[in-house]
Amino acid sequence: MSWRGIHLSETANLSRRHRSIVVDRKGKDTVRIPLEDIGWIVVDSPETQLSSALLSSCAENGIAVIFTDARHMPCGSLLPFNTNYAQSEVGHLQISAPGSLQRRLWRRVIRSKISNQSALLQKVGATNWLAIRNMIKDVKPGDPQNVEARAARRYWRSLFDGSFHRDFDGDDRINALLNYGYAVTRAAIARSLAVAGLMPSLGIHHRSRLNSFNLADDIIEPFRPVVDHAVYDMREPSGWDEPYDSRKGLSIDDRQKISAVLTHDVKFADERMNVMNGIEQCVSSLVRSLRSRKPSEFVAPELI
Repeated sequence: MSWRGIHLSETANLSRRHRSIVVDRKGKDTVRIPLEDIGWIVVDSPETQLSSALLSSCAENGIAVIFTDARHMPCGSLLPFNTNYAQSEVGHLQISAPGSLQRRLWRRVIRSKISNQSALLQKVGATNWLAIRNMIKDVKPGDPQNVEARAARRYWRSLFDGSFHRDFDGDDRINALLNYGYAVTRAAIARSLAVAGLMPSLGIHHRSRLNSFNLADDIIEPFRPVVDHAVYDMREPSGWDEPYDSRKGLSIDDRQKISAVLTHDVKFADERMNVMNGIEQCVSSLVRSLRSRKPSEFVAPELI
C-alpha cells in the first residue's frame, strides 16, 4: 500500500527508471523512490518537467498527480482508467443503485462527518462539542432537514473565532489552507474511485451536471475534519516576523505541510492507517455496499 507523497516546489526533472521515480534537481543529489511507495505527487512549480513514461507509469499504478495554478492552488489531476478488472460491473452497480440505498449511504456519510467534527472540537477544548454530537441522531436518510449545514454553522464558530466565515473562494489564511487541503484530499479520492472502477462524476448525493467529481465530493465529507485539524494547528504563520499576506498566498512551507495531510492517521474500526490508505478502505467499502445493497457495509474514517 502506498504511504509516501512528493511535493515539488522547485525546479526538477522527474523520470522513470526501472520501477522507480527519479527526481533530478539542479545542484542537488538525485532522489530515487520506488513507484510502489508513492500515493501522490503535487507538482507545485511551473518549471518542473515530467517524462511521458513516468506519467504513464503513474496512471498504471494509480498514483494521483496533482497540478497547481499560478496561485499555487491545486487545479487538476491525472486520473487512471481501466485499472479495475470489474470496471463495467462496478459502473453498472453504481448506475443502478436504488435511491433508498443512496439516501441511507448519505446518512452514514454525514453522521460520520458530524461525529468527526465533534471529536475535533472536543480535542481542541471547544465547549459545545457534545451539542454537535447530539445532532447526529437527527440525520435522516438523505438528510432532508439539512442537519449537516446546521452542524457546520456551530462547528466553524467553535473551531475558529466567531468572526470566521467559511469561503470556498476566500483568500484569508485559514480559508486558503482549508481549500488547499481539501483539493489535495479530493484529488486522492478521485484517484481511488477511478482505481476501484467507480465513476467520479456520478455521486450518491452531489449531482451537479458541471461537476466531474460529484462522488469525490460525497466521499470527502468524513475526511474534512482531518484537514480542519491540520489547519487548526497551522492557523498562525510559523514565524511571527512573517505575517500572512493574502496577496502572496500560502508559503512553500505551508503548502508542503498541508499537502502532507494525506499522511496523517485516521482509524477504521480498530485499525490505524494514514489518510491515503483510509481513502482506499472507504472506497472499497462503498463498492461492497453497492454490491450487497446494504449501507452498513460502508465504513468511514474516525478522527484520531
